[in-house]
Amino acid sequence: MGAKTATEVMAELERRKREDPAYRAELERVEQERAERARQLRIAERPVVNDLKAIGLELDSVWQLYKIPNSRPKAVPVLPKHLALDYPDRVLEGIGQGLYDPSARTHWDERRHTTTSSTSCGTSVSASAASTSFARSTASATA
Repeated sequence: MGAKTATEVMAELERRKREDPAYRAELERVEQERAERARQLRIAERPVVNDLKAIGLELDSVWQLYKIPNSRPKAVPVLPKHLALDYPDRVLEGIGQGLYDPSARTHWDERRHTTTSSTSCGTSVSASAASTSFARSTASATA
């Protein structure tokens, strides 16, 4: 028998969901775990989200900054203090991504002091990538 098409694979998965109680139970268990992790992250990121809401950004997650036009320059002064707080890595990575804006350069000293050994590797990489990218874009814009 040859390779299955995507349609055939999807049909097989749908059939298994209907006919295989163990498979269905496993899917439900995985979805419940995912939903619980998402709930815990929403609770954990409330302080940074509340601070962003306080400056007029209507969002439910720090990861939504990219969806709001021109939100990052407004968010950049708020975000560095949150890098030093005890958030799960996923929230810290979202904060680091929020700092991915040219306006973040003016807050570099603040970020440098908050990026310590206790800060997650992902956040350090995000903050580093953001500042490196802006350094390159600024250099190419002035060349």
